[in-house]
Amino acid sequence: MEKDNKKIKEIFKTIYNLSELKKIPQDVLLNFLKNSIEQAFFEIYDSEAKLEFAFDANEKKFSITNHSKQVIEDPTTPYETEQLKRCIEIPLKQALEINPKAEIGDEISEEVSFDLFTKRDYEKINSIFKTLIIEYEKEKIAFDYERKVGQIVKATITSFQKNGILLQLCENENVSAYMPNNLTNKKLIDESKAAEIIDVCIIGTISGGKNAHILVTNANDKILINLLNKEIPEIANGIIEVVNISRIAGSRTKIAVRKTSKASSSIEEVGSIIGRNGQRIENISNQLNGEKIDVFQFSEDKKTLIINALSPAKIFDIIQDRKVKSKLPTYTVITPNEHNLIAIGKKGQNVILAGDIANCRLDIISEEEAAQRQIIFNPKNGNITDEELEEIKQGKRLHNQNRRPFKKQNERTLSIDLDDFANEIAELRSEIQSTNFENRILGSDEFNADFQAALNKVHTELNAPIKQHDDDIYSGDKKTKKTEEKDDYDKIAKNEMKDFKQDDDLLSGINIGDINDEDWE
Repeated sequence: MEKDNKKIKEIFKTIYNLSELKKIPQDVLLNFLKNSIEQAFFEIYDSEAKLEFAFDANEKKFSITNHSKQVIEDPTTPYETEQLKRCIEIPLKQALEINPKAEIGDEISEEVSFDLFTKRDYEKINSIFKTLIIEYEKEKIAFDYERKVGQIVKATITSFQKNGILLQLCENENVSAYMPNNLTNKKLIDESKAAEIIDVCIIGTISGGKNAHILVTNANDKILINLLNKEIPEIANGIIEVVNISRIAGSRTKIAVRKTSKASSSIEEVGSIIGRNGQRIENISNQLNGEKIDVFQFSEDKKTLIINALSPAKIFDIIQDRKVKSKLPTYTVITPNEHNLIAIGKKGQNVILAGDIANCRLDIISEEEAAQRQIIFNPKNGNITDEELEEIKQGKRLHNQNRRPFKKQNERTLSIDLDDFANEIAELRSEIQSTNFENRILGSDEFNADFQAALNKVHTELNAPIKQHDDDIYSGDKKTKKTEEKDDYDKIAKNEMKDFKQDDDLLSGINIGDINDEDWE
């Protein structure tokens, strides 16, 4: 009994320490201990045992009573004594002390001493107890972080897996997170390393996960919104509202904005977000590793919204196509020939994002294609000025006004007075003719003997005839090798280009010289 009391005190001490460390109530831990002993008892000894547990945390008392111990014959040999299972069996002699009427085969109640548990029993109990604690922590984390879905938190990258990234939340080191590849902004992650801290958005909890508790992403729009609030005071203060965002994380984003009732008439929403010399929007773009961000004014008018969203492309007209059966309205957008690719954008991103933000389908065609389809349009319905229309009528090219001008580095102007230059040349010639030029250079009429000898040696070597080598490695063999290489290149080129055909109709409307990388961005 004294040993039991000592073990019970150790149990309560362990429960208290765990409660402080894990922030789990003591009554919860005691219940886990009860369930662990009960489950282990059922698995090892008797699945139908009738157990009763008594806890008193204040008095540090803990007992287990088995009400279904079976009365057996008294053991007569050391082997029978060793084989006796005292947790579920009781010899007749001891049973009679509890109940004088006890008989062999009866069930009797007796307290189970902790000394009766073997090392294997304790290992089993401990394993079940730890599992229950882990499950409790997961459930608690799930409960706490279900209310935080959509919040931006900081997390430390712990390891890169085949299908995603494991992270640890900075606010709670006991909470691990998983970011699958399909929810990862790879442009931001490609240069990241383990132990680096990044911003992630909580999008859900993981039930039954072994390595992670919550699901996160760094490609969510809320990360961008968080940056906008941090970098743009007008947005944080509610002066400018972000109406809609369409984003291809890591590549390009379009943001529709408008002023709120708090804004004064002098506030220009797009300019406020872009900032002086584009500094504000550039700061946000840099934090997203160079993601391109287009900001434009929101409009309730669908066609105006589409025109603004397709910026920087110039638009002639937008015509709704009511013949197309689709869940979303379809619009045909007609552009000047040279702005057709700009409206579509690199990999179609410009038209995809514009259609998404305007909640419609867009068919981008050039004025030439509109003529071929016999589509009648009004060029004044778009965003092209009368001056630009006149330039188009005159056959002039309509350039992209948003293209950054080329800046010449360290450009300087050189001004030379040719008359003064001619006079200086004349004076120099006069001095050379009237003065011993060698004296001016060497400072003496007599040359140094060593210098003269060296000079003569140089003249001799320079005037010596060049020796011809019969086996010139740079003559015939090299020419033959070059000829063979050229023949090989010709064969490869002919083989690769044999199926190539030039599409004259396609090339007729395109001037390659006016297309650069920025038109596609």
